Amino acid sequence: MTDTIQNDIAVVHEYKSIESIIFRTDTIAELHIQGWGYDVYVDGKKMIHQPHIPAVPGRQVFRSRQEAEKVAALVSYKIKNNIMPPSLTTAELDSLGIAYE
Repeated sequence: MTDTIQNDIAVVHEYKSIESIIFRTDTIAELHIQGWGYDVYVDGKKMIHQPHIPAVPGRQVFRSRQEAEKVAALVSYKIKNNIMPPSLTTAELDSLGIAYE
């Protein structure tokens, strides 16, 4: 759900679906890196394309499908619970056991 305030009235939008798709980054030729990333679709429209680990410098990729799935699940949770933007911190990545340099 997304809540916004317009003229002191809360406008609520319920998302019908939030889906994440995990992909190998070596399928994106211009990145020249191998690993995993994810896309998040909200109501059938791509909202997030994440070919690298968010919240860390550079273009580090997820080292496993499972890492990408964990982070995509957290981002989806944030969207569903109106935690916008659904950005992440390194502390959240650490709590999920995501490897990065």
